[in-house]
Amino acid sequence: MRNVLLFLHIATAIIIIGSLTFMDMVVPGMVRGGADNLPVLRKLLKLGGVFGPAAAVVFLLGLALVLRQKNDYADFDDTWVSLSMLLFIVISVIGSVFGARTLRSGIAKLESGQAADAEAGRLSMVGGVNILLMLVIVWLMVDKPGISS
Repeated sequence: MRNVLLFLHIATAIIIIGSLTFMDMVVPGMVRGGADNLPVLRKLLKLGGVFGPAAAVVFLLGLALVLRQKNDYADFDDTWVSLSMLLFIVISVIGSVFGARTLRSGIAKLESGQAADAEAGRLSMVGGVNILLMLVIVWLMVDKPGISS
């Protein structure tokens, strides 16, 4: 059962988190690109509204792994587990609150014929922070500080 949960956790992370990471990387440039990109930006905003909440599946599968393995090597008391969970929640809030709000603002500006360079800059910053925090989570899960191998 552990391997099934681990496979599902990793596979959903690749698909869902990978898609959100891709959007973090491309959306700022598309916003800078102007009104010609509006149809794609609208679609990406909708996709973010699906993939963002779907990321909870990755979190829940991680919880299931910890509950399943608590007598093996993963416990909620382990720093790498609790810190990974905390950072994931932080990423979720940053993306859903600041990222989505900024993208909606950028789309509104582009629809009104204005440039949205400030929004693109904020989206770059939000995306960069989220990607950096996600890399920290991956490192924590691989290295498992405090756990001797």
